[in-house]
Amino acid sequence: MENERIARLPKTPVTIAGIGVLQLCGDFESLIEAESHFRSEGHDLNLATAIFDAKTPSAAISSLRQLVPCALRAFHPEITWEEAQALIDRTVARDDPAFVEGVRRMWPVNEASQEIMGRFFERLSPEWKEQFYWQVIAERWPGTARA
Repeated sequence: MENERIARLPKTPVTIAGIGVLQLCGDFESLIEAESHFRSEGHDLNLATAIFDAKTPSAAISSLRQLVPCALRAFHPEITWEEAQALIDRTVARDDPAFVEGVRRMWPVNEASQEIMGRFFERLSPEWKEQFYWQVIAERWPGTARA
């Protein structure tokens, strides 16, 4: 029964260089289940905030970091939170917008969803990307000075 439900979920393919095609799922029930799963593992996330309150570059970064692991979970339960974070880092380091574009495409196109996602994606800019790199560096190597 569960396999049938998963088979009916909407799929948004994302091609990651060197990895292949991954499927994102924008079904809200599946996202909530994934949020609950990752919270039970001790990860701090809030998808409602991630979707609706991405008002600054750092909030947009946090939103992407929360949405992608949850969107991957339905079709790729073997991918851990940490592995999803590494995939995000990898795509950004390669200047590959795969996940950004995938998240943008994973919801049905209608006026309301476009407005919501527009608020999230309008914040992605060259400045956002630079801030993202430095945030990743600071998280991975505390004490690293910005050049």
